[in-house]
Amino acid sequence: MRTMSYSESRARYAEVLDFVVNDR
Repeated sequence: MRTMSYSESRARYAEVLDFVVNDR
């Protein structure tokens, strides 16, 4: 497990959330 795992997953979550909000 890498140290950036949490940061990356956090960024991905924000990215997906932003995409969903924009899709709405």
